[in-house]
Order: sequence, then structure tokens, then C-alpha cells
Amino acid sequence: MCSGSWSEAAAGEDSRTVEGGSELCADATLLREDGLPPPRGDRAVGRGHTVPDHSQGVGMTGPVFPPWPATSPVRGRLRLRPVEMRDSAMARELSTDPYVSLTGSLPSCATECEAKAWVRRQQMRHPEGAGFSFAIAIRADDGAIGHCGLWLKELGEGRATAGYAIVPSRRNQGFASEALALLTEFAWTVPGLRRVALHIESWNVASLRTAENAGYVREGVLARHQMIGGEHRDMVLYAAIRQTGLAR
Repeated sequence: MCSGSWSEAAAGEDSRTVEGGSELCADATLLREDGLPPPRGDRAVGRGHTVPDHSQGVGMTGPVFPPWPATSPVRGRLRLRPVEMRDSAMARELSTDPYVSLTGSLPSCATECEAKAWVRRQQMRHPEGAGFSFAIAIRADDGAIGHCGLWLKELGEGRATAGYAIVPSRRNQGFASEALALLTEFAWTVPGLRRVALHIESWNVASLRTAENAGYVREGVLARHQMIGGEHRDMVLYAAIRQTGLAR
């Protein structure tokens, strides 16, 4: 029986999939197994598709899409690193939370094949220009305990959104707040970015607390803002504003 309860999560990962092979468990040749971003330049994805090199600013009218960080962001107990194939176990544990499948592309109660397909999708987020998809890892052993993302669809306007999730077995230990604070610190290294927003359902008290502990400020409620589980739901809006490199 696969079941669980959601906490310490603000928003799911960007749910876009790579066309033509996102669910092919055996097709690992499109992406590097070590979790590092693919080489720059157009590269094939699936059957006959290419992903433009956004890091060089192709097709962008605003800021140049930022490169992958040369050094992994670290803070306290945590490190943000690329999502790797070994993180499929973390993905499978996340999938036991029924809310995860409603807010992202990871299926509920994911099989190993589905978990690896999810890993491959996360590895493509940066080269396809969606943003940064990180595994949240313990610095002491580099083991993944969750996932977070900085999504840059509105980078040209100086805006980003963030999402985070901790596996059920490691919740209620302060990791979510620490990871969000670290992700926000990294966000301020992105040229032109001035605002990071979170969208959280009002019932998700643990995630509301996570946002506040990481320095985010509540700005209001967006009525029927986000489609979750087949219905438009109200979302509490939190934001951090770039000033001196800290949440306002």
C-alpha cells in the first residue's frame, strides 16, 4: 500500500516533459549518468528533437540564461547538487506522498523505471532552459534527502519561482527551511534576478512555516491560481526580494 502525507513542500517541480523518450527506462544514452548537465550546444532529445543552448542566450531578449554553477551551493548540513541516477531511491520515497504526483511529473508510488525517467527529466531542466533542478543532499555522505528547483520562465522580468520537497523519512528536522534558504542564496547569484516567489496551499502549515523560517514574506492569497488535482486552488503567495542578498 503506497500512502503518505505531504509536508515541507511549497510547489512541485516543473512538470514539463521531454518529448519522445521521457518515460523510456532503458534509454539512458540521452543524458549523462553522473547527473552533470549535458555539453553545451544543440543536442538531440528523443526522436529528432533538439534543445537549444539557452546558456548562450539563443532566442532570449532578456538576460542570458545562467550557466550551471561551477561549485555546488552549500550551507550548514546541506549541499545542492545535480540530480543523479542514484537518486532514484529518493524519488521513489518522494512518490509515496500522494501530493507529489499532483504537483509535478513524478508518478504516485513510482516504479524504479518511473523514478529513473523522472531523474532524466530533472537532468534536462537546465539545458532545456527551464531553470535549475537540484538534489538536496547531506554534505556528510552526499546522500539525497529531497529535491528543489529554481524555475526561470520569467527571468526576463527579473522573476523566478521555487519549489522544494523532503522525503517523508527526513521531515521535521529543519532540512526544508535550510534547503530553501540555500536555494535562495544561490538565486541571488543569477544576474538580473530580483524576486523569488513561492505558491503554497493554505492547509500546508509545515510549508508555510518553512517559507517563513527561510525569510520569505507572505504577500497575500491568489484566488484559484493553480491547477492541482483537476481543480483550480487558492495559493498563498510568499516572496523573497533581492536587496542585500537576503530575503526581505
